[in-house]
Amino acid sequence: MDFCATILYISTQSKNGYKGYMNRLLPVLLSLLVAALFVTGCTMCRRMPQKTYIIAYPTRWQNIPLYGTEQSVTGFTSDLMYEIAKKMGLKIQLISADQETFPALLESGAVDGVLAAIPRNTMTEQFYEFSNAYFVSGAVLVVSTSSPYTKSDQPDSVEIGFERSEGSEIIAGAKPTWLLRPYDTAPRALEDLISGKLDGVILNFVNASRLTRSLFRTQVKILYPPLVTQNVYLAVQRGKNHQLIELFNEGVQKYVKSGEYKELLNYWGIESELTNWPHTK
Repeated sequence: MDFCATILYISTQSKNGYKGYMNRLLPVLLSLLVAALFVTGCTMCRRMPQKTYIIAYPTRWQNIPLYGTEQSVTGFTSDLMYEIAKKMGLKIQLISADQETFPALLESGAVDGVLAAIPRNTMTEQFYEFSNAYFVSGAVLVVSTSSPYTKSDQPDSVEIGFERSEGSEIIAGAKPTWLLRPYDTAPRALEDLISGKLDGVILNFVNASRLTRSLFRTQVKILYPPLVTQNVYLAVQRGKNHQLIELFNEGVQKYVKSGEYKELLNYWGIESELTNWPHTK
């Protein structure tokens, strides 16, 4: 082999050796780079403060008759929010405010969300984005335990009592074929139901659940679905904090399925139709 050929051979072998060395080294370098980026990212995440969602609840519940359970519903709401926040990795702060100020508080950014029984209709949904209902109430049909009816939409030409003080909202879901008779008190209407003078009684769910668990526990039953719904939601201003709504819905769904939702209701001595029939809106 002459001198030039020898130099060319040595050069070729050196290049091949370097290329092999780099092929072995490159995966190691890439692994180190990924690890460095991960550590840097985690450090930045720790340094960046997590957003705290400020959520207002009403000083006085409106649009939903609670029959003396207002403080219990407030306690339930507060506990539920903090439990959902813990499950979903959220930071929240609850404050109380007059419900009339909710739109202004949301528009100004003073709060990120509100908890209230806001009626859902075309007008309110232009401003609010609503979660699924987390506390469900409304008007229900109560019948005697011996009644053949199993659903509220089954009775047709029947005589139905209702409590006069409830106003027109509670009978809004009544069928046109029902003959409605007003009563001064719910217990009096239920007594006539048991004696056979009525086929059913329309009551607010909170009141109905209380009476069917105490005075009339073995004599009457509640039929579903509700005739009228009055629900409590988490609401945000439309176009803002959509992720909060999604995380809240997911958290409530998990809480209901685990049975913890029912346990929390029992702790506060209240009931919600959410545990008695499938309901999402």
